[in-house]
Amino acid sequence: MYRQLTNPKFYLMILLDLIIFGGSLWLAFLLRFEFRLAQVYMQQLEQLLPYSIVVKTVSFFALGMYMGMWRYTNIRDFWQLLLASAVGSLALISLAAFWFRFAGFPRSVFV
Repeated sequence: MYRQLTNPKFYLMILLDLIIFGGSLWLAFLLRFEFRLAQVYMQQLEQLLPYSIVVKTVSFFALGMYMGMWRYTNIRDFWQLLLASAVGSLALISLAAFWFRFAGFPRSVFV
């Protein structure tokens, strides 16, 4: 892992993942409300977005998604990616349930 910290492509990969994490939540909200977000849902998205990015990034780091090189991926890496995404999503759902009490949050955006 320490060798990766000197690689500039490592930081590019993390930056792209951060954009994907944020963009996926934004797209989920847009799809849920047929591309017309009311102000209340835009505020909810703005509240949840930083938590989503942090939680998913931590889950990817915790499950070792940034340890290997993508040039040598296999089916095991696919399952690891699926697990990291699921853990991140479950952690985000838990956070929304306990921190925000799901107050008005559309549950379908988490799916």
